[in-house]
Parts: sequence; C-alpha cells; structure tokens
Amino acid sequence: LVTLEQLDKIYDWLETA
Repeated sequence: LVTLEQLDKIYDWLETA
C-alpha cells in the first residue's frame, strides 16, 4: 500500500529520472 506522501515523492523522483 502506498500513501499519498509516498506517491508525491515517487512522482518527484520520476520527473528527475
């Protein structure tokens, strides 16, 4: 299960990848 806070960090990481 992923929290909204984790999703925010994941999307931020994907944008910088």
